[in-house]
Amino acid sequence: MRTRRSCLVLALLMVPAGAWADRHNWEVNASMSVSPGSELWGGRLGVEKSTSYRKLTYFAEIAGQGGAHEGGPLKEFSGMAGVRWVFKRFYKREIKQIAPPEHPEFRHALQFFIQGRGGVVDTESNTGGGAGGGVGADVLFTDYGGIRVQADGVRLFKDHGADARNHFIRFSLGVVYRFENVKKENQKTEKGKGKGKGKGKR
Repeated sequence: MRTRRSCLVLALLMVPAGAWADRHNWEVNASMSVSPGSELWGGRLGVEKSTSYRKLTYFAEIAGQGGAHEGGPLKEFSGMAGVRWVFKRFYKREIKQIAPPEHPEFRHALQFFIQGRGGVVDTESNTGGGAGGGVGADVLFTDYGGIRVQADGVRLFKDHGADARNHFIRFSLGVVYRFENVKKENQKTEKGKGKGKGKGKR
């Protein structure tokens, strides 16, 4: 139990601060996961922080899986943090309700990303570090979220025994929710309009 709490604290502390980008500051996502080659099912819960570069984000997550592996029971828990980079976006649309005409805002309904991560993995036989990477895609039905699908591989830094896995691939499907900066953008727009009106009266 202490190990699981340590993983969660480590993951959350490793998320650095960044500037708001792409109209959202934070994202949260929850997914179901499965590992091929083993009868392991589970889930993952993550939080993501935007940076000043719109295609780059930092994220942290906790994950757990359990089931059968090579004829025996196995449970895995992990806490990891990393970097996610969006390399391709499709279906751009202008957001007209927020930005003024001279500074239009856009949203993409489909985006593909790659990611790298590192952290702590706890199995029933051992606890140690691990790292990996993967790819994924977001299908955004609204400005506030949609569906996320991803596939990633993880390799452990030390041997966890014959009953555990020292490397694995994991597929995930879940939802993502974005915390938008709508109020702050509206305040900036209204302030700009107020200043313009004041200058005109003088």
